[in-house]
Amino acid sequence: TEPLSGAESQTLRTFFTSNYMDPNKDLDSYGWMLFTGDLAGVKADFERRKANVPHNVAVNQIFALRWGSTQTPVFNCLLLSTLIQPGGRQKVLDVARWLIAIGVPVDGKDLSGTTAFAHSISTKPAFDIEYAKILLDAGADINHRNRYGSTCAHEFCMVWTPLPDAVARAKTALGFFLSNGGDPNIADNDGITVMRLLRAPWMSGLKEAAEIAERKRKQNGCWFCGSIPSDRHAVELLRCSRCKKARYCSPPKGCQRSDWPNHKQG
Repeated sequence: TEPLSGAESQTLRTFFTSNYMDPNKDLDSYGWMLFTGDLAGVKADFERRKANVPHNVAVNQIFALRWGSTQTPVFNCLLLSTLIQPGGRQKVLDVARWLIAIGVPVDGKDLSGTTAFAHSISTKPAFDIEYAKILLDAGADINHRNRYGSTCAHEFCMVWTPLPDAVARAKTALGFFLSNGGDPNIADNDGITVMRLLRAPWMSGLKEAAEIAERKRKQNGCWFCGSIPSDRHAVELLRCSRCKKARYCSPPKGCQRSDWPNHKQG
């Protein structure tokens, strides 16, 4: 679970290209209930758990579940199901909503440190705005960084060829990312930011959109995590005592401390 960069980062990326959670091989009976959208079975399982342990312990037991060599957690498993068997999508989404309602956190991470939210808008292959919104409303961190130090935007902005469909999907994903407080200036463990990825000639339109959104974010929200006071983000923003312009989430969040290496150079 340690952060990776350079050759170590590439080794894990290569591992993920040839290893995956195989439902037929890796899922146990509970995993199959998730995968098939068996809400009645999932509810019955939870009641059996609560017969032996308190509610919060039963919730944590579900949150801790992982499957396969890539250590796929609950909400990642549900997303994978919607890709493999789209006909059962609504049943799977009902299971996701119910698990959220009982308090199962949505920020479980696989072996790469990637969450279901990040996978849901990665565009490689998933691009599921509906599921992303469900997870975001349940508390998913849009600026979460995986073991490579990457946000979800690093993944969908890695467009190496100017294919219209690929660029269009990246543009839509970037728009969603930016409009929900995503920060394109977060660097991964190799020092690469999303803004740098957008320098490719065929990404110029996306770069302009990111720059506009970044100016708006700095006017209205936290300069580090992008949170804007709203019904979903009950945060208080405090101004930097030095520049009097930058605003950050108040403690205990450490946004100002985390942004200091970048802010002091501005």
